[in-house]
Amino acid sequence: MEKNKGIERLSNNFLDQVVGGVNASDRDITDWRRAIVRIIGPDIGCSTLFLRQTPNGPPMGAQCWKNGDPIYVSSSRIEGNWIMAKANDGAVGWVDSKCVHYM
Repeated sequence: MEKNKGIERLSNNFLDQVVGGVNASDRDITDWRRAIVRIIGPDIGCSTLFLRQTPNGPPMGAQCWKNGDPIYVSSSRIEGNWIMAKANDGAVGWVDSKCVHYM
């Protein structure tokens, strides 16, 4: 039988591989994917993609993207046509998934 070695501190490399990671933030969403804003087509009636606090809610402040801008979205947080997104300043909210093209 192996002798108990006591409690060892887990390395940051190990913690980054478990759910949440060592530096978990952003409401425990860890699956951010890089995407590009694509506002084209007849069913898209605007030239700007706004971050919203709730799906189909009013725009939040000045967080918005233009066609071709890079954006980070969470592919596990989707409600209807809306997907969770993260602004450059760290704000998290919802955007229209029809305007997002995954890389």
